[in-house]
Amino acid sequence: MIRRPPLFLVLLLALPTPFAMGIIVPSLGTISKDLSVPYALVQLLVTGFLLGMGLMVLVIGPLTDWLGRRPVLLTGLAIFVAGSLLGSFSDSIQGLVFFRLLQSAGAAACTVISIIVTRDSCDDATARRNITYIMAATEVGVLISTPIGGHLAMLAGWHSIFAATTVLGVILLVASIAFLPETRPLMIDKPGFFALFSNYRKLIRKPVFFSNVLAAALGGGSGLILLVVTPSILENNFHINVARVGDLFMLNSMVYVLGAMVVLRFERFVSPGPLLMGLLSISLFICLAFIVLLLGFGPLFWTVLISLYALSSVRAGILALGTTAAISSDLNMTGTASGLANSLISILTAVIGACGGAFYAGNLLPPALFMAVCLGIGFSAYGAFLFRNQSRYALK
Repeated sequence: MIRRPPLFLVLLLALPTPFAMGIIVPSLGTISKDLSVPYALVQLLVTGFLLGMGLMVLVIGPLTDWLGRRPVLLTGLAIFVAGSLLGSFSDSIQGLVFFRLLQSAGAAACTVISIIVTRDSCDDATARRNITYIMAATEVGVLISTPIGGHLAMLAGWHSIFAATTVLGVILLVASIAFLPETRPLMIDKPGFFALFSNYRKLIRKPVFFSNVLAAALGGGSGLILLVVTPSILENNFHINVARVGDLFMLNSMVYVLGAMVVLRFERFVSPGPLLMGLLSISLFICLAFIVLLLGFGPLFWTVLISLYALSSVRAGILALGTTAAISSDLNMTGTASGLANSLISILTAVIGACGGAFYAGNLLPPALFMAVCLGIGFSAYGAFLFRNQSRYALK
């Protein structure tokens, strides 16, 4: 009989990804100044983390089936601790980006395996309830990460951010060694890698899978662009200290979580396809309005902040709807679809965010225009997909 891991440990394993992702955001402008490097390179600390997550998600699932849940998790946590510890001593942007990639690899293991061990050891009803708790723990990590990061950087410098993630990793590593049993079923069939890639090809060729992944990535990546450039704007243009930046981003996280909850309510009345199309159109409208305000008045404090919050709330719904629809595109390959969808969305979102951030050199207009182009492509492509599948996505 498979031993059930303690719920407190499973919930703690959901924290590294949102915590490590968000804790560094308020300090991006400070790091750019301290290291005397262009902001386009510093924002890779966020987009590179997402990219590493996306790549690792593809391989962690099969690795846990081959090697077991426990050894893969312990190895991932050791990598997370190593990346965090080395990052706390690094003073080069190249080193920081590399150590953030190490962090992302370890964080990806925690995220994926927290759900896998829940499915392994619980009946369906208990697993659904516990996965809901895992999602709630992730949201808590999102909410607390930016204010902690901002105040830590204010009190002890931005290197202390990596010290904080090191402490978190060590706690999780010790707790996992002590309390996490091996939950892999003894009779599990080891997946063949060629069969795995064959399923990937089948999914990517499905219009419903590809269209929803593309819409989620373009909508999510566009919102990420403004998120990664805003810390520099707040610090340089409006002279807001890093602790205050962290507090403002906590509000952004709250808006993000609230946006996802509101979209779930609307899904009772409107089919996912038209609802996702509506959210893409709202995002495009917000972005175009932001560009008009930039052209007319320049980057005003409340213009930047309200645009960030508005895009974050809609971005949450786009990511939730697009990911869910892609995963549900083939009920016979739900597990494979989940891994591939989350991986592709993370990778594409990171690439879009990095490209948009590269256009920023103190002027918000170029990244805003790039956002509008991405949202326009997403709106047009998804609209064409819905037009070809009108009967399937009619209003409820």
